[in-house]
Amino acid sequence: MNHTTSRAPGVSDRSEWADTAKALSIVLVVLHHTVGKHLGFVTPTQFLGVGAVWLEFTDALKPVRMPLFFVVSGLFAGSALRRPWREVARKRVLNIYYLYALWLGVHMGVFTVFDELPMNRTRGWSELVTNLVVPSSGLWYLYALVAYFLLTRSLLSLDPRVVVALAAALTLLTPALGIDAVNTASLLQHFFFFAFAAHFPSVVVAMSRLSLRPTLLVAGAAAAVVAAPMVLGPEARPSRFVISLLAVPLAVRLAGVLALWRPAARLGSFLGRRTLPIYVLHVPVLAVLHSFFIESLRIEGTSVVSVLALAVYPLAATFVIIATCLGVERVLSRTGFDWLFTAPFGPDPALTTAPAPASSTAAVPGRLTAAHP
Repeated sequence: MNHTTSRAPGVSDRSEWADTAKALSIVLVVLHHTVGKHLGFVTPTQFLGVGAVWLEFTDALKPVRMPLFFVVSGLFAGSALRRPWREVARKRVLNIYYLYALWLGVHMGVFTVFDELPMNRTRGWSELVTNLVVPSSGLWYLYALVAYFLLTRSLLSLDPRVVVALAAALTLLTPALGIDAVNTASLLQHFFFFAFAAHFPSVVVAMSRLSLRPTLLVAGAAAAVVAAPMVLGPEARPSRFVISLLAVPLAVRLAGVLALWRPAARLGSFLGRRTLPIYVLHVPVLAVLHSFFIESLRIEGTSVVSVLALAVYPLAATFVIIATCLGVERVLSRTGFDWLFTAPFGPDPALTTAPAPASSTAAVPGRLTAAHP
């Protein structure tokens, strides 16, 4: 029997630019945790200023790092919003939540042994149960995919413009709620990007194909917004949400440009389809490497050598961590532990649909790929 899958407007076969966008996001996530959780331990006291530059750099990327991830995820989710509930409940909701709960337990076990990194972690069974309901750990993105999909589907009776406007209001109001858990606050602040892409996929596709003039206009507006506090004073500092509204289209366009270059497209497709193992493994890998090799990783030497080492170290460490994650996933998958990365209720048909008419590929059976990390 043949089954057809409904597709959101503007969404056709899976595209290399979308995979490339996911690859950019996951690399930035790993870089962020490498810098924020680890770099300070290997930086000489006299060069803490160099480490601070890296911290400023990763903080500056916050308005694009996770918003871009959710834009691509929402883009793929759009085609599933109107599919039968029985199908999406298992293949989209339970599949992702299963992986979230599974890796929440794995992380709790790993961080019980390797506890030196300053992480948002799950400590004990009571916190594990709490995180199953309200996420505060570094795995919150998986939880968000479930919550956002359910919320977007429940609001289908509303005008999509109203849904997106309400999501924007939630983003702007979240800081006033005084939520101490950063990841819990992030859960509220990023729904806008998922909902917008799910409801308006053709707009996101258009972003990936922006011509030079509108790209320069957006880039100029972004530069003006970022530079405003330097000219007008701290009171003119824009919210991260405003910066995201300008930075995300630029990031999507960058992914579109990179996907036109075959080496970058191949690398982007390779990483973009393997973001799940990188996402769930990179912090445990970082914790293990930190515990075993912290002494040998400390940067020493002359001023010039130390500064050069600090300039390169976060990027090199990010590369090593990503490569290690992919290696660990390959070993686990070949030794009977592939269930750690496999959707228990089978692949979601929506994972083989994506934006833009680029090359078409099939999803790996049972694996979470395009719509998920």
